[in-house]
Parts: sequence; C-alpha cells; structure tokens
Amino acid sequence: MSKYLIKFEKNGLLRYISHLDLMRLFQRTFKRADIRLSYSKGFNPHPKMSIAQPLSLGFTGGGEYMEFETVEEYTAEDLSDKLNRLFPAGISILKCKLLNENRKNAAALVGMGSYEIGWKTKPLAEAADVLDQFCHLKEIFVEKAQKKTKMLKQIDIQSMIKSAEYLGRQDNKEWFRVFLAAGSEANLNPELFMKAFSDFIERDFSKEDLRIHREGLYLNDGTPLIES
Repeated sequence: MSKYLIKFEKNGLLRYISHLDLMRLFQRTFKRADIRLSYSKGFNPHPKMSIAQPLSLGFTGGGEYMEFETVEEYTAEDLSDKLNRLFPAGISILKCKLLNENRKNAAALVGMGSYEIGWKTKPLAEAADVLDQFCHLKEIFVEKAQKKTKMLKQIDIQSMIKSAEYLGRQDNKEWFRVFLAAGSEANLNPELFMKAFSDFIERDFSKEDLRIHREGLYLNDGTPLIES
C-alpha cells in the first residue's frame, strides 16, 4: 500500500457542493481513473481517503488537501495526470506527494489557514488602522454554535487570530487577508471573524455579503503541508 497527499483547488460553481458530495466526486473519479484505493477492514469497509480540513459550503479554495492510500504504488505525476483529465471544471490537482507511512495524518498537522475575504459594505474610513485596533483587543467574544448541542456559547476568539491585513477596496467590496486557527485543536471560521469585526465597527452584517477564498492550510509555524 502507498500513501499520498494531494493539494487541489476548488473554485467556480463547485463551491456550492457539500463536503460529502466532494468526497463522492473524488471517489468516483478515482474509480474512473482506475486508481485502486485501499479500504478499511470490518463490516462496513470504506476507502482510506480524507480531506485535511473540510471547506465550508460556499467558500472557494486554492490550497486544499486530501490524503489517501492506494493498493499499488503510482508516481505523483501519473496520479495528477489521471485525475486532472477526469475532474469537472472547478477541481484540479496542483501538487501530489508520496508520503512516509509513519508521517502524521494531514488533519492532525494543520494549525492555521489563510483566507482572502471580500465584504460587500460601505467604504471603511482608515480601514487598516481600525482592523489593527480590532486585532489587538485583549478579548474578542462571539457566539458560536456547539457541535453536539447546537446551543450558542460565548467564546473568546482573540488567540485564534494569527494576523490580519487590509488589502483595499475593489468591486464594491472591502478586501482582507487573515490567518486564522484551523485544525483539530482550534478552528475559527472566517465568517465569525468578520461578524466580530462588524460588531466592533458597528456595521450591519450578513454572511451573504461575504466572498471567502481559502488560500492555503499550514502547520502552526506557517509551513505549508506541501512545499511549493
């Protein structure tokens, strides 16, 4: 068996397909490409494939990661070529790497993600200074739904904001680049970040006014999962 990590992009209309549908798309494409995946043991075997940090519905991504195991070994180039020939528009493999079997899985390695965010709102005066003031608050509380109970709970997201910068105004949107905690230990949705920022500057907020593109996923020290 061989283990691989691929870096792929998800753009266009495919931002509207769910995580489960994306997994089904990959599984069907592997089958059509005659790439034999390894399966788990037991009563209900499933292919050994997983996405490092699932992308929220409606987001696009330029540096997404999937890990999978195959029955036989392929070259990284052969895998990329086989899959890219069959994927629909909006999905393409950017990099592929054969992994050491003892390496931690990708989901456990992810520590943060970078996002480019466009916010359709009125022009912000001194936006860079206001953003800096916001990011240097001692505490930044937001309401977040808990996974199991779905109940809202106040959490402090200050420590989950790694960095943020104002990029300027274009296409009637204010644009930002933010690095936020992303992974099994801590994970901050950029929508929550923008909700907290809009509350800070006392602006109306709607998720429908956001355009979010995840540029990449990284280790805690900023190293990408696959070096360019």
